[in-house]
Amino acid sequence: MKLTSWAHAHHDLRLANAEALEESAAQSPPPPGATHDFSSLAATISRFATDVQHTESAAHYPHTVTMPRLLYFVFAPTLCYQEAFPRSPSVRPVYVLSLLLRGLVMCLIIVFISVQMIHPLLRNSEPAVVARDMPKLLERLIKLALPVTYVWLAGFYVFFHVWMNLLAELLRFGDRLFYKAWWNAVTFEAYWRLWNLPVHHWIARHVYFPALRKRLSKAAVGFIAFTVSAVFHELVIALPLKSGHMPLAFLAMMAQVPLVAVSAAINARVAGTPFAQLGNYLFWIAFCFLGQPAAVLLYYVHCTGVLYH
Repeated sequence: MKLTSWAHAHHDLRLANAEALEESAAQSPPPPGATHDFSSLAATISRFATDVQHTESAAHYPHTVTMPRLLYFVFAPTLCYQEAFPRSPSVRPVYVLSLLLRGLVMCLIIVFISVQMIHPLLRNSEPAVVARDMPKLLERLIKLALPVTYVWLAGFYVFFHVWMNLLAELLRFGDRLFYKAWWNAVTFEAYWRLWNLPVHHWIARHVYFPALRKRLSKAAVGFIAFTVSAVFHELVIALPLKSGHMPLAFLAMMAQVPLVAVSAAINARVAGTPFAQLGNYLFWIAFCFLGQPAAVLLYYVHCTGVLYH
């Protein structure tokens, strides 16, 4: 994803440079044998410059195409490349230590809940899975809901808050907005837009808006964006679990497409009424009592081969 952003960004910069050269040539044609002058591109870019403080050097394409800049982008907590990133003045050792301690504590909590609560419940679910006892399975899913939600929230905190901020602090990366208040989302569309901003920005920049420029409808573009996101979700889960023949993550993501429309319709009906937060209740019920526990149980059954013993 990062290399795709790197390639797309520099493709746009090459096009911008060509346009800048055409404008410069139209105003004053260059003498025969003259070489390319990228100062015209720098002048064009400067017209859209902002007053962001503590950015990298003011160098512009093609002087920014260097291995150090590529390596910085690879390790930076962002998926979208730009010529200059906002930078913090210095690394704060105390803050780094606090992030490490918080990450350690939360990882221990995740391991404790997984071993002491989730794994016993999954083991006790095996007879119901083999017998296909639906009432018993429903009971197990309800019991799994709370510990799985705890692990999900703790994992979100460890990755999106602790790990991303740790990388940002060590690299003096100034943009620390990795998520917004997704827990207050009243529609599924709002949740996917707020909970993972790096991926959301990548999808918007490299999938959604390029597809819109192809004059596709917003519905078709939204479907394409969800499909791309579903493929990446499946790759992230299927590769370590070797579950490519059971594309559960892909199907779960694609199931969000009708849920987005349904939750938007419900929110439009209850907006401005005492039931304005109904969509938020539906979101938490869908994720905590249906989606996450069912996914954990299905992947457990797949990885352990309970049905094939």
